Amino acid sequence: MAKKSGIHIDKKEWKKVGNLAGEMAQRFEKAVEFTFVNDIVPKTVAFAKQTRVYKDRTGNLISSTGGETVNRGRIVSMKGFEQTQGPEGNNGQGTREGRSYAEEIAPEFSKGITAVIVAGMNYARPVENKGFPVLEQAKGFLANEVEKQIESILKQAGLK
Repeated sequence: MAKKSGIHIDKKEWKKVGNLAGEMAQRFEKAVEFTFVNDIVPKTVAFAKQTRVYKDRTGNLISSTGGETVNRGRIVSMKGFEQTQGPEGNNGQGTREGRSYAEEIAPEFSKGITAVIVAGMNYARPVENKGFPVLEQAKGFLANEVEKQIESILKQAGLK
């Protein structure tokens, strides 16, 4: 008489797989956050400031330009917003306006990790509409940097 055979895996083994997957997801998220904080946001802010062609008489517009890393609506880090002295003086208004605007909009990004670049002066958009790049060129730069870094992280994780 032939003997029958069978195999099984119990719930404990599947739980280990689930725990490992959760741990990998947490590590991936931490790597993305670290990359945004230490690489992508600072590079994009620097790019936005370096590619400006407008004349900033007070220094407020350039001082209001900065970025933040937001994780599920919570600010993890802010970069930029350094006070810059313009020929017509600067009382730090740009730095205050930029930081305030970044803090105001952070809760809007409640899903995942987000890099946010802002120019906080109320005339930033009109300057850009006159053909003087404030953030428009930085948008493409940011998208390219995010794509490159995500590809790199996926390769390091063995997922690409």
